[in-house]
Amino acid sequence: MLVCIFPITTTAAAMSEACQAGANTGGGCGPARRLQAVDSTLTRELLAEVAVDNTVVVAQANLKFLDFLQNWIWHLEAVGMRNYVVAAMDRATLDRLQQDGIRSFLYTSSELFDSEKVFTRDFGLVKARLINEIIDLGFNLLYSDLDVVWLRDPFPYFAHFPDLDLLITTDLWDNLEEADPEWDLSPTCCLNIGAVLLRATPVVAQFLHHWLGILEEGLDTIWDQMVFHMQLHMAVETSVSNGSHFHRGFAGKLPYGVLPDKAFPEGRAFAGDYDREVYGLRHWIAHMDFMGTSVVKRHLFREYGLWAVDPPEYFHFPGGFLTYQPAVPQDWLQQTLLSGEADRELRWRAHIRIIEYQQAQIRVALAISSALGRALILPRIYSGFRSFALRKPIWVARPIHLPAKSVLSIDDMEKGNRGNQALLGPTLHFRDYAFMTRPGFPVEFNASVVQVVVGNADAVPGAQQGQRSVVLQPLLTDRQLVAALEEVKDAKILHFSDVRRAWGGFAHPRRELQFQRQTAAWFKSPYSSREDLVSED
Repeated sequence: MLVCIFPITTTAAAMSEACQAGANTGGGCGPARRLQAVDSTLTRELLAEVAVDNTVVVAQANLKFLDFLQNWIWHLEAVGMRNYVVAAMDRATLDRLQQDGIRSFLYTSSELFDSEKVFTRDFGLVKARLINEIIDLGFNLLYSDLDVVWLRDPFPYFAHFPDLDLLITTDLWDNLEEADPEWDLSPTCCLNIGAVLLRATPVVAQFLHHWLGILEEGLDTIWDQMVFHMQLHMAVETSVSNGSHFHRGFAGKLPYGVLPDKAFPEGRAFAGDYDREVYGLRHWIAHMDFMGTSVVKRHLFREYGLWAVDPPEYFHFPGGFLTYQPAVPQDWLQQTLLSGEADRELRWRAHIRIIEYQQAQIRVALAISSALGRALILPRIYSGFRSFALRKPIWVARPIHLPAKSVLSIDDMEKGNRGNQALLGPTLHFRDYAFMTRPGFPVEFNASVVQVVVGNADAVPGAQQGQRSVVLQPLLTDRQLVAALEEVKDAKILHFSDVRRAWGGFAHPRRELQFQRQTAAWFKSPYSSREDLVSED
């Protein structure tokens, strides 16, 4: 049976079309075809077996990031890209991949990738040697990091630029204002080799040998991407034709193009759906670089409906789930959209106020979900401002939803009580805001939702209004909440109309202290960008 995943917002349409296209060509959607895995080394014969038009797609992986690899493969298959092969970074990974029938080869026996630190000399050397070897074998290469999701098959796009030996993504956001956001190649800046097409030409081979040579002679702290960037920009020449920038780098010898950031966005540009709605874009990739650890990137992919490999147990929780209707004052939200120079301070204060207001509700919802033994499904978070450690703030003309990582420390939240229940209390559990829209979510849960309405002080505790609604008195303690909701405790989802008025605190001071300790580092300060927000451009 073929299964399609339909990410939220406009990405859903793109994935639906991709699934249909795959079905029309016999490919379907999601992992469908697996090659017989027999080779364990990189050979010309191995690449020839998977290549399409003499081009292969390659990524590096180890067991620590196996789920990212599985997600990467799932999306390649979903858009009909079958010409991939995986460089296993250790024997255990190779064994696992070959058991799953995934074409792979062993490229190093060292355990280089057991940490989140990827900017190491060893990693850069392995990557550079791998890329060099594939080009030397005569194959075009689309090299991809595992935190890239391919939303569309890029090869028809690449075919529009046959005279360019290299097409590369950029980390620069909004770098070409007056251009076709999808088709006009960008100025050359802030190159990212996490998604790059290299054609097997003599000048590309020469450039790559030069790059590798510098890395092999460099210091331990040298960054492979920075060296790549600097050498490509050596005596660069640029011409503009029909809105696109065409470059000749590496002392004018290597013709290359920089893929437009609005069509091939890095993580900060993809976060939020502003460009997708303003330009009507269907992105070609979602690359979660600069977005934090693998824990944060996984959560982001889930939020955008781009994480296809959660196990069935992720969509279940012993005590069920809790949702709530967030309160977002519209007048505050509108103040974050003010655009005049004189409104900078007011805009800043409105942003701070509305973020803290939403954070306070999340904190209360976590306390209620903990008291009821449930997992909280996070709400969408709104503002008129988005900033992800950029040089200057980005203000938008209408309210947008922010990724949870903008205001919450997802890393700390995933750690829970760190195994110390006596000090921090029971682990608080949560899910991403897109949780109920994702394909793995059991549809039968929708028939087991109880609306929890917070009434007046004279409301009869726990009184039911029909099978799907219950009324509570305001400001109940944890013990009172459990008692009031006893009759609906088996509901899969409790939806609170107002968490602010529902919660009266923990009955026992010790439990309150444990909760405060566990969540102490969970909420990010919205004050961190104030200097940028109120300064001159």
